Amino acid sequence: MKMIRFFAFVSFCALFCISCDNKKEKNEEWLEKTLPEFDAEYKTIIFREARNHDIKGTIDVYYNTQKHDFVFGCRFTYFNYGDDICLYNGYKNDCFVPFLGDLSFIHALERKDKIDLMKKNHSEKYGDWALVNITMGEIFATNVFMTPLAMKAYKEGDNDGFIFAQFLGKEMYMNVLFYGGSDDCLVVSNYPQFIIPRHETEFVFGSPDNPGQFWHKME
Repeated sequence: MKMIRFFAFVSFCALFCISCDNKKEKNEEWLEKTLPEFDAEYKTIIFREARNHDIKGTIDVYYNTQKHDFVFGCRFTYFNYGDDICLYNGYKNDCFVPFLGDLSFIHALERKDKIDLMKKNHSEKYGDWALVNITMGEIFATNVFMTPLAMKAYKEGDNDGFIFAQFLGKEMYMNVLFYGGSDDCLVVSNYPQFIIPRHETEFVFGSPDNPGQFWHKME
């Protein structure tokens, strides 16, 4: 009986060591993916980062044509998913894009706000996503695309970090629920006057004819 227990213990230790080695190898592979790389041909640094958020704000300087002066502000960029859940077909998939249309409304959800899942979907690459309705005080938004990262946070019970945004195009609109960082939510909630709503350069909206399934015609 003691011999059986001994072999069982040895087997357990062997399996534990294999599991630790596999975990260590995966961690090393993950670290390798996120390390900066110097491109010798172009003499430039390729910087990589791992993010759990699909909306990010950056400090930007732009020329205000009304005030005829340069102004500091916060410009948001948005991750354009691929396949059939891309935010806008005119952009490359799987990259952060600076403009989806006029940012007509943005709101960092509070604990009192309510998210109602209307239709849950699954992408083989990106995971679960959903169409939801959101109640934000007296504002009620329908046909909202909850992104895969927002859905992931929602399933994990995270009540912070959700950012609702509405974009306007030519006779069309899109509602999206992103998942952002604490700094992003801080800007949206406390300093909305510093958010740059659109690019000064002209954006030719409506090309392609079908910008994506989450765009809806205005009634």
